Amino acid sequence: MRMITTIIFDIGGVFVKGSSENFIKNASKMLGVNIRKDDIKKELWDDLMRGKISLQEFMSRAFGIPISDKKMEELIDLWIKNWKLDPEMVVFAKRFKPKYRLVMLSNVNRDGLKRSKNNLHFNFFDYKFLSFDLGLIKPEREIYEHVLKEIDARPEECVFIDDKPENVEAARKLGIHGIVFQDKEQLKQDLKKIGVILE
Repeated sequence: MRMITTIIFDIGGVFVKGSSENFIKNASKMLGVNIRKDDIKKELWDDLMRGKISLQEFMSRAFGIPISDKKMEELIDLWIKNWKLDPEMVVFAKRFKPKYRLVMLSNVNRDGLKRSKNNLHFNFFDYKFLSFDLGLIKPEREIYEHVLKEIDARPEECVFIDDKPENVEAARKLGIHGIVFQDKEQLKQDLKKIGVILE
């Protein structure tokens, strides 16, 4: 088995806890329009993560009402507060350097990320790939191919960690080792099984 040189991490659900369901529920209260996440078309979410539309346009179309700039400021604050950083995961990931290259691969919207203070905690990554920059989203095959090409790595040299099974499965189809994240201890054990060891 070829030695693993690169660890590719998802961010939401791994380093940052929260849910888009919870955000939509709280936004519904704020806007006085009762909708659930399941009421919003997948294509609209995808366009947001691809960077095709702003968070303001997304919210306006999702809720079917115009969103003022002032109300948008409140919604962006709500979005940011929805996601809580797990500082222990940051410490854990940093321990893999300098033995392994660390890569970020995240489906994320531009507006929320721009305002989030969590960015300051992610400077240890050697590469960062963000869906809105690329116009691609997980689990599309092209986004994984793009990452491999940019970091000049073979699939079997990489392990991809994500909390969504469908994203991990897409990476595995390319030959990348994949781990569905549940918690830090489980991740440590699963990494050990494929030869990625901290000490």
